[in-house]
Formats: sequence, structure tokens, C-alpha cells
Amino acid sequence: MLLILAAVLIAALLIVHMRRRAAAQQTINAGISYLKSQEAVDLSSVKADIRAVEEQKKQEEKDEVIKQLSADPSSVWTHFGSAVIMGDSRAVGFSYYGCLPESQVFAAGGNTIRNIKDSLTQIKALDPSEIFLCFGLNDVGIRYWDTPDAYAAEYKTVLQQLQSALPDTKIYVSSILPAQEVAIQNTDSIYAEIPDYSKAVKAMVQENGYGWVDMDEIASQHADMYDEDGIHLHREFYPYWGAAMIAATYDAYTAAGYAGSEDTDDAGNAVSSASGDTAPEQTDVQGSVTGTSQ
Repeated sequence: MLLILAAVLIAALLIVHMRRRAAAQQTINAGISYLKSQEAVDLSSVKADIRAVEEQKKQEEKDEVIKQLSADPSSVWTHFGSAVIMGDSRAVGFSYYGCLPESQVFAAGGNTIRNIKDSLTQIKALDPSEIFLCFGLNDVGIRYWDTPDAYAAEYKTVLQQLQSALPDTKIYVSSILPAQEVAIQNTDSIYAEIPDYSKAVKAMVQENGYGWVDMDEIASQHADMYDEDGIHLHREFYPYWGAAMIAATYDAYTAAGYAGSEDTDDAGNAVSSASGDTAPEQTDVQGSVTGTSQ
């Protein structure tokens, strides 16, 4: 009787062991199958899916920001964080009108892109997250460059030097705000060439993957916010300019790439990305705000 019980017990133990072994083997087989299936996955497709999710999130954030700015345009300045603005007398308005602290605005009357290097040491100490460049008025008026292409070529060199000094800072270039007719007449039509220079800079900026802040439509819509000289701007214009800058930071993210940024190929090697010809979406914020060197 004891032998029979022992045999039954051994048989039961063997059955349990075999079932556990079969279950373990099944789990192993499933794991092997999963690993094999992952070998066939297109990594670029996975990256694209992740990118799409990130872009959707950024678009939702942008929509929320634009909604907020539509309700209260003056709130745009809270979005600038450690960002820095550089430029000429037009850019001076960002600090002169109290939009941003003077410590974040490096601008002066008569400045051109050749003056960027003058503030580089101070800006490097700040280590800003973004730099917005607002030049062009004097660059066109002083005639250092004979053609728009020559100007864009030097601008490219300046941008490269700036990015090299601040590799983790994202650089955005504002289009050159057009002059009004009164200013064009008073400067022997020199300022009539601003759109051509701005167009050349835009092509260079987008070709090299920097951020672009398109102000043409906004300047046209708010031409009544220009001073009598047809060049400088009223206080009410600056929130619109600031909002376009903030919108551009979201647009740059959803573009194909950014200067100074890196992606990886399927082998995990770093590769540079460029934005190509993708133009940022134009954004306006509706609300109740609104040869000479300048």
C-alpha cells in the first residue's frame, strides 16, 4: 500500500514538474519570438511614431499658449524665461517699454549683425535658452553689403560663430520689419530694399536650420502702430512681436530639425538634422494691445 502511495506521489510530482517546465519553456519561446519580431521592426518608423506624439503634444501646448495670449497679450513676456533679444533701435523697445528686463535685451541704435560679437561675453555668461536676433534696418541703410545675398552670406557666418559659442542655445532670426512709405521717401528709397534683404536672410536661415520669426503679415496688419518716422514702433506693437517669437519656438520643434541639434541613425550614430524649406506657421495674436542708423 505504501509503495502504491509513493508511486502516486512521485507521479504527481513529475506531472507538476513537467507542467512547470513546459510553462517556463513556453515563456522562453514567447520571449524569443518577441525578440525576433523586434529585429524586423523599422527603427525609423518607431522614431517617427514617437516624434508624431511629441509634435502633437507641442502643438497642443502652442494652442494653449496662443489662446492665453489672445485673452491677455501682455502675458507673453512670462514665456521668455532666460531668453535674450539682440538687435538695433527697434529691439531697444523691448526693454525701453518695460517688456523685458534690460539684462535680457542687448540692443542699441545703429547696431548691425557685426555688433553681435560685442555682447558675446556677457551673453555667454547668461547661457540663455534662446536668442532672438532683430537686426536689418541699419544693415540695409548703411550699405555695408552690396546685395541681399552678400548680406545673407555674412549673416550665416555670424550665426555659425554665435552657435559655436553657445552650442546649447537655440537661435531665432526675426524677419526685417519693413519701413513705411514716409521712411522710404526720406531715405532715397534705400529702405524699399528691406523685403529683398529679408527674403535672402529667410532662405539662408531655413536652409541652415535656425528658427525664423516671420513678421511680414503682423507688420502689415498693424501698420498703424508705427511711429511717424515710419521706422520705429509704438509700445502696443511689441506684444505681437513677442508672441510671434514664442510661436516660433514651437514651430522650430515641429520642423524637420534645428541647427546644433542631433538625431541618430538606425545604428545609433549621431547625425545632423536640418529644417530644409519648412516655413514656420504664421501666428498673430488678436487683442487690445497691440543710409541712416537707427
